[in-house]
Amino acid sequence: SLVHAYAVARDMRGALSCVEEMKAEGIELTIVTYSILISGFGKINDAQSADNLFKEAKTNLGDLNGIIYSNIIHAHCQSGNMDRAEELVREMEEDGIDAPIDAYHSMMHGYTIIQDEKKCLIVFERLKV
Repeated sequence: SLVHAYAVARDMRGALSCVEEMKAEGIELTIVTYSILISGFGKINDAQSADNLFKEAKTNLGDLNGIIYSNIIHAHCQSGNMDRAEELVREMEEDGIDAPIDAYHSMMHGYTIIQDEKKCLIVFERLKV
């Protein structure tokens, strides 16, 4: 889709412009569209915008999946917001969603960014289980 093309190109203004057109035409966003947008904002280190869209998706869609959680966790890890990333992992687990392996990789990367080797190793140990 055009939203995906803009997000991959890291042109989030273009992606949001498409979204506004969709909404104006009465087209509701799907979980895939939200995931694409959240991933795009993660790529430009805008975890706040990603989080706003995640909350909107949760309100509008109700049930979310491991992919969208993985994308929002990655966005926060990229920005070093590890407290929020941990909160999202807990929320995902409480909702009965198994964390995709890339969510753990994002967590390890995030802890590496903030130089917290101890927590990085804790996440690594969880992967071995």
